[in-house]
Amino acid sequence: FISPGDCVGMAWGQTLHELAKSFPSLSLPDIRVVQLMGNIDSAIVRSYAMEIVNTISARLGTKNASTLPCPIVVDNVIISDTLKHDAKIRNTLDLIKNCNRVFVNLALPNEHSCLYQAGYLNEADIRFLHQTESVGNICCRFIDREGFMVYPQLDARTIGISLEDLKN
Repeated sequence: FISPGDCVGMAWGQTLHELAKSFPSLSLPDIRVVQLMGNIDSAIVRSYAMEIVNTISARLGTKNASTLPCPIVVDNVIISDTLKHDAKIRNTLDLIKNCNRVFVNLALPNEHSCLYQAGYLNEADIRFLHQTESVGNICCRFIDREGFMVYPQLDARTIGISLEDLKN
C-alpha cells in the first residue's frame, strides 16, 4: 500500500492512534507524512494528532513529517482565512494536496463525537446535522449518504483536508 516516494496523510483519533502503534516497521526514508487536519485543543478530549504523525514517521523510517499547528475548527471564516495565510500552515495545507495515500477518521454526528465533547459543536449543531441527514464526518467534514457536504458554514471554519482533496 505504501511505496517509496509516497506522501502519506494521517488524520487523528483513537483508532488511528492504535493503528500507528501497531504499524509494521519499514525503511522508507523518502516517504513524507502529513497531518491532514488541525487539532483538538482539549486536555480532556485527545486527538493523538502529534503522536500519530511521530509514530507513523518512525515506523516508516522517515524524518519527513509535518503537523498542522492550528485548531480543527475556529470561530469564524476571517480567523480561518488568516490562519490559512500563515506560512507554516499554508505549507502544510499545500503538502496535504499532494498526499497520494491517506488514513482518515470517521465519526457520527452525535454527542459522543470528539468535536462535540471538545466544544466545537453544540446541541444545536447536532440537531442541524440530523435535520440535514448527515451520516457522519470524514476528517471533520460532515456529509450526507451521497458524500455531499451538509454544513457549509462549519466547513468554512474547518482547517484541514477538503472533501474535494479527499475525493482526488
